[in-house]
Amino acid sequence: MNTAQTNPPFSNQRPMNTKKVRYQAIDFFRGCGLLMIFINHIPHNPWSWLMPTWLGFTDAADLFVFCSGLVVALAYGRYYENNGYWQGVLKTSNRCFQLYTVHLSVILIYFALTVCAQLLTGIDYPTGAHMDYFYREPFDAIKYLFELKYIPNYLGILPMYIMMLSILPIIIALSRIHRFLVLIISLTIYISMYLWDLHFISNPEEGWPWFFNPFGWQLLFFLAYTIGSGWIPYPKESKPLLIACIVFCLIAAPLSYDLLHEYVPLLAHWRKLIQPALHKTPCAPLRIIYALAAAYILRWWSVKHSDFFNQRFAHWLTIMGQYSLPVFATSSLLSFIAFVIMEKIQYAVIPTLIINIIGCLLLVGLAHILHKRKQAVNYRNYPAIAPIDTNF
Repeated sequence: MNTAQTNPPFSNQRPMNTKKVRYQAIDFFRGCGLLMIFINHIPHNPWSWLMPTWLGFTDAADLFVFCSGLVVALAYGRYYENNGYWQGVLKTSNRCFQLYTVHLSVILIYFALTVCAQLLTGIDYPTGAHMDYFYREPFDAIKYLFELKYIPNYLGILPMYIMMLSILPIIIALSRIHRFLVLIISLTIYISMYLWDLHFISNPEEGWPWFFNPFGWQLLFFLAYTIGSGWIPYPKESKPLLIACIVFCLIAAPLSYDLLHEYVPLLAHWRKLIQPALHKTPCAPLRIIYALAAAYILRWWSVKHSDFFNQRFAHWLTIMGQYSLPVFATSSLLSFIAFVIMEKIQYAVIPTLIINIIGCLLLVGLAHILHKRKQAVNYRNYPAIAPIDTNF
């Protein structure tokens, strides 16, 4: 395994080596997030309660967005530096267009699956997925679909990610004036969202906002980006800070686990009090604080146990994180297929467990097929691999 001799993603210095590097820890946690997203996106999935996302103020989406911010800093930020601003804009635009086409393709395939499921079972799956708009107003539905003003259930992550990347050239330009301008502008947008209820519409008929409001989620994304770029100093290893982060996460666990609230009403009461600060759609403040605390813990653990990422199981998930777009798109479709099957078998415990395992294995298999293909086609320029930095 090659170890990259370059500045790490959490370094306080600018990257100097032009060699592309992939960091196993970041890709591993992205892979974990993808599996959790698949399992959590199966409605009424009895095994979703075992996911660690039920034991904190954030879930797999927050983990995925934070890791994506780090990846974009390493890949696109470095590309802007090495190839010039306008070449970077072109690369970013191409990626946005790729995400846009994948998003549209997933929705159309998803709609076809809901129709097929309705024909086979007699259950109105299109209405359940809020895709019945295609029936009533097909021309308007297609128009708003292309304008990102119509986003069915469970398909809101890619539009939000497209918005993050589309404003990246502006962020890069601001950083060349002063790096702290990025966080100042990002925080200003976040506060403005609350003051003036900034949002985009995901359902023209009902007026629902995007489930992932980009005016809020951009703060978490660009916090990760500034850390990955080395624009703000990452906290040095500190035992008191680590203990504080662990205590904060431990306090969050009982407040977040809904099944426990049935037996301890006081926890349910406290959860209700802090709920406005945990709202998912705007990426509320406690979610961001929790994400940063969890990131500090995970980074500390990754540095102490860097050999873990060379184990076979970790390697599988790391490869998944490297091919997040095709894996995520496929998981969106697989989760619906799994949902239809689970309804048919009435959520029997063991069969649903088997369905979850098969779905996860299919996603891992897809990532490995893509990985082998890329290695065969582009083996000379394949990026170097490093676990995570241990330099500070």
